[in-house]
Order: sequence, then structure tokens, then C-alpha cells
Amino acid sequence: MAGYKLPLNKTRLLYLEAQRHNNATADLSSLGGAIGTVVQVTIKSRSARPSKAELAIFAIEQHDITTAIETLLLGHVNDTERLPKRVVIREDRLLGYILVGERKRWTYGRRKQFYWGGHPLRSGEDKWVFYFETTKLQANYTRR
Repeated sequence: MAGYKLPLNKTRLLYLEAQRHNNATADLSSLGGAIGTVVQVTIKSRSARPSKAELAIFAIEQHDITTAIETLLLGHVNDTERLPKRVVIREDRLLGYILVGERKRWTYGRRKQFYWGGHPLRSGEDKWVFYFETTKLQANYTRR
């Protein structure tokens, strides 16, 4: 999916393409002619000063985290899967992390008009903050 990666502790605007269903004309009219939606996304580390190990785990999992967030938000903005105000993504198999997403009204974005070339984009109603935390690091890990 994504040819980019969402960074840790930074905010990005994410362009999500409008999804075509059975009736493409009806889909575009419901989006007001927009070809997609712009959503504000932030991934924050739970700890104020993440350890080198936490940063390494995020870097290893960054592509999968980006893909998971993009997939969730595609469904959300295209009304196929309206998400609750809080979502949890948990990975326990290998490195272990939890990602807790919270959405809030994006009032700043509602005042902006975005375009892809000459095509209008819809501003997302919500902004998302995802909190990243490792789950398998030893509690007594010391920073080096």
C-alpha cells in the first residue's frame, strides 16, 4: 500500500483516496466531487524519552504500523467501517507493541481546502493520535 512511513513523534497529513464501490457516481456525489480525504495523523511514543530499544522496535515495525493505520482510516473516512473514538492495535508475536489510537474533531482542517492537482479533496472530520508503547522490553532496561 504505502510507499511512505509515518514517523514517531511527528504529525503528518495523510491523503486517503476515495474508495469506489458498486456505484462510483453515487460515491463521488457523497464526497462532494472530492477524489479523496486529508486526515491529520500523529504517532507519539508513550514515554517522554523513548529508549534506543523502543526506537529500534518502532523502526522495525514502522512500515506495518503505517499500513495498519492507513487501512483503518481508509475504512473510516469512506464510511465502510466507522471506527469508535478509541482503537487498539496489538502485536504480541515477535517484538511486542501496542498502538492506541484516539480520534478528535479536526476543527483546524475543516477550515482548509486541499487539492490534488486541480481536484478537490475533502478535509477529514477527525484527527488521530496513535500512542506507541512496547510490551516485551524488560522493565529494568537501562539506557546506554
